[in-house]
Amino acid sequence: MGDTIPADDLPTGDAPGLTRYVELASQADVVASTTPVNAAGMAFSVSAGATYLLDGLIRYNGPTISDVKIGFTGPAMASILWSANGMDASGTAMTTAGSLQTVGVTAIGAGNTIALGCSGGLVTVACPRGLFRPSAAGTLQLVWAQNSSNILASSLYPPSFLTLQRVA
Repeated sequence: MGDTIPADDLPTGDAPGLTRYVELASQADVVASTTPVNAAGMAFSVSAGATYLLDGLIRYNGPTISDVKIGFTGPAMASILWSANGMDASGTAMTTAGSLQTVGVTAIGAGNTIALGCSGGLVTVACPRGLFRPSAAGTLQLVWAQNSSNILASSLYPPSFLTLQRVA
């Protein structure tokens, strides 16, 4: 108890039962763009025909008038069912009644995203979770952008993270 696993000893590969972890290493900013871009380091290699459980926590902020959107890209013909618990894009504060949302997306690709509200001053969190089944090997990648273009930056912050557990 209390022992830590050295980074060099963390599990690698892609076998049933294995859970992998990735973390955003540094702040990422998007200015005046609604085109999703890769979140650096927030990707996993995946195997054809496998089944994965996805979980994570994304720390973000930006102007309330732009908000952010997140999604995933992956191998062609992949199936994903996921949702993100986070602030509704129509909200402006996490304390507002009804400001949390759970929205599901069933398709993969940069055009299939979930809009998340920004508080304009406080770092907010969203927790994506889902089931992913790629029919081809490739990479599952978190993508993000501003939901409405704005000249003020929207940002992702460390230690945003994702885990991916292969269950079959």
